[in-house]
Amino acid sequence: MEKEKEINVENTFRDASCDIVLASQIIEHFSRSFINVKPSFFDRISRGKIIITVPVGYNPKQHLEDDNPWQAHKSAWHPDEFKIRGFKVYGYDGARFLRGERGEFKIKSKMLMPFLFAISLLTQLVTRKFVSASYQMLCIKNTARDSGFGRGFSA
Repeated sequence: MEKEKEINVENTFRDASCDIVLASQIIEHFSRSFINVKPSFFDRISRGKIIITVPVGYNPKQHLEDDNPWQAHKSAWHPDEFKIRGFKVYGYDGARFLRGERGEFKIKSKMLMPFLFAISLLTQLVTRKFVSASYQMLCIKNTARDSGFGRGFSA
């Protein structure tokens, strides 16, 4: 596995220079020591919304697509870590116990696929609020500043 290179993005963007900051399925691919500084970076550059999607908990992802080492998950994230930073957090993709490391259903029967999909949809009714039982989480933070950008949005 290639060692993570330090990437310094702190001076790449001016304060409040981005209407929306989107980090979709990316932060779990970096180690905690690398990423821990970044949530404050998102806050600093955002003037509207920060939207983060990430798996709930640790999913080691041992079977990599195309043997791509960048697909490996190096950190785990939990709902409370975002809530204490002011994010509204919602679960999605249904119950975690239904899915394997790539988000695919653990049971591989084509005949059961419609049934599993229905169960996943039904569990979504619960996991939307009980995020720790969900496979994925959606984290939204309104950082609207005096620009007026955030008006009309609701999370």
